[in-house]
Amino acid sequence: MPQKSNICTVMHQHFLRQALLLAQQRRGFCAPNPAVGAILVNAEHDIIAQANHHAHGAPHAELAVLQQAGDQARGATLYVTLPTLFWLAASVVLLLSLCSPQMTTR
Repeated sequence: MPQKSNICTVMHQHFLRQALLLAQQRRGFCAPNPAVGAILVNAEHDIIAQANHHAHGAPHAELAVLQQAGDQARGATLYVTLPTLFWLAASVVLLLSLCSPQMTTR
């Protein structure tokens, strides 16, 4: 029987790969911003929202998934292809949104 930590690692890798696929869909369309994918997963490991950074000036993928999920974001896990704090200076609103629903990030 596989150890729980191995199962969790495989699960995290699965969702991060899906987020990378979302980001790749917009590669070359977001300059000067990076293409970013984000997936929000509930405690039952169901995807409740997913988005990518569609274009320069459009909402960040992280904010888009929070808007899609609404109250379902509470307690969910966010998988994102770019560390959120990397863009902190450009997006204080995003940081506040991530902190408010009491979620975890991966």
